[in-house]
Amino acid sequence: MAGKRKGEVASDGPRAELAHRLREARDTAGVTLRELAQRAGYSAAALSAAESGRKAPTWDVTASFVKALGQDPLHWRSLWEAASRDGNRAGDDPDRSPAAAAAPIPPAEHPRRRRATLVATAVLSALLAAATTGLAVSHRDDTAERHPSARHGTAESALWRSLPEARSAPGRPADATDPIQTGCGSPDVVARVITFDEVPVRLPGGMDFGRLLLRHQPGCRTSWGLVKGPHNAQRRVHISVRRPADHVVVTSSFAGESVDSYGQQLSTVEGCVYVEAFVETPEGRGPLARTRCA
Repeated sequence: MAGKRKGEVASDGPRAELAHRLREARDTAGVTLRELAQRAGYSAAALSAAESGRKAPTWDVTASFVKALGQDPLHWRSLWEAASRDGNRAGDDPDRSPAAAAAPIPPAEHPRRRRATLVATAVLSALLAAATTGLAVSHRDDTAERHPSARHGTAESALWRSLPEARSAPGRPADATDPIQTGCGSPDVVARVITFDEVPVRLPGGMDFGRLLLRHQPGCRTSWGLVKGPHNAQRRVHISVRRPADHVVVTSSFAGESVDSYGQQLSTVEGCVYVEAFVETPEGRGPLARTRCA
């Protein structure tokens, strides 16, 4: 077993969400910090700090942490980016210079390239600081305010390929089509639809909104996202459906009076599919909810 915890998570928001998820992943695997350190190549102290919530860990630590538990680091990238922007401000990390804190978040990379990346990042940070610290800070502040889906369009633009909504026809399921209009999720077949995973969706400020479901139709061999909750014109629900095998994503949004909303579907023939969603209101954007990949 992973052992008893020492204290609660020391933050809130995206940083706390990442810490909770790391703790949960290690507990589920039944791995101690000492065992995890041997697998991940980082000290137990560094891994413990990553799941404490005191500050956001580096991407290398996060990727090594989850990979040592048998999980794909790519599935944790968006969660880490949100936590990093929330927690890695200049002054939060005494080992991090203001120039390094201001530098953009690097794209996802394989943990085996850790040493080369650290050297390159240090050199780049020094050059940026020498050129203009003010521009670097301005760039960071702008990035922090961007739409969550935009993070995939910058740091991972070369990785994820966004599909436009395709024409839907009954009996013809395909990528980026409507699961209801194609008949895969229509009322007459709903008894055959499987819910692979279900996670909470929260409003800005952390209040409960509803649930995000990863739905699957074995007959169509497609999956899509379904958000259940009190929708209205002031609450726009954004849904992204992702297939890591070929790095395809299809996004949609809905605002109006309804008890639920759903995203476009992706075929599962090429690999597993997972879903992300968040709610946008006049008060801001809620935290990103994500299912497992199935």
